[in-house]
Amino acid sequence: MEPRMSMQRGRASPARAAGAVALGALAMGAVAVGAMAIGALAIRSLAIRKAAIRHARIGTLEVDELVIGKITRRDS
Repeated sequence: MEPRMSMQRGRASPARAAGAVALGALAMGAVAVGAMAIGALAIRSLAIRKAAIRHARIGTLEVDELVIGKITRRDS
């Protein structure tokens, strides 16, 4: 007897199809979460760098507090 191929043509079992869909959704979710985390870190790093550059350019002002994206001055 010849060995049969395990892959059958026709309909896949519903359980196997549901498992494949669930696995695909899980993988897509993991990729999305990873991308969001990397994006958040990049944006935060860029904002800190921008704030530091603005702070360095001020020079003549007395800066009490440096907030990301916003610089406050002490009132006289």
